Amino acid sequence: MTVGAACAAYAANAALGLAVASKTIDTSAIRWVHHALYIATCTLTGVAIAAGIGESIAVRQAERMRRRRWPRRQKQHGLSIRQRRRTSAAGWMLVPALAPLAAIPSVSARTRTHPLIALIAAPFYAAAAVVAIVALTTRSGR
Repeated sequence: MTVGAACAAYAANAALGLAVASKTIDTSAIRWVHHALYIATCTLTGVAIAAGIGESIAVRQAERMRRRRWPRRQKQHGLSIRQRRRTSAAGWMLVPALAPLAAIPSVSARTRTHPLIALIAAPFYAAAAVVAIVALTTRSGR
């Protein structure tokens, strides 16, 4: 869920940036919208990564409990351990996107470098979205 929100925020921010760059939309009076989307993207990406780390820890603990033959609790929060492992992987896939997100504010938006740095993060968001979708749509028994 958090990975999807981070990916949606990134897509909205990229779409707005593309529209401004192609002069389809003029945001000179409301430049704060792009900045707000950037802050939302960074925040949601951080939350998705933290959720992925937390999910990894929870999956490890659940697997440890299964190995010790404690009472089985395969499904927690409606997801199997396999699905939880995949959703944690989706969060981890966003870690490399932090570098371009951190570099963007130091580059002027009027240069060619600004959109190129922003696009460096796109493959990581796309991969995380695919993994999250696969994790939530596949059945746990497979």
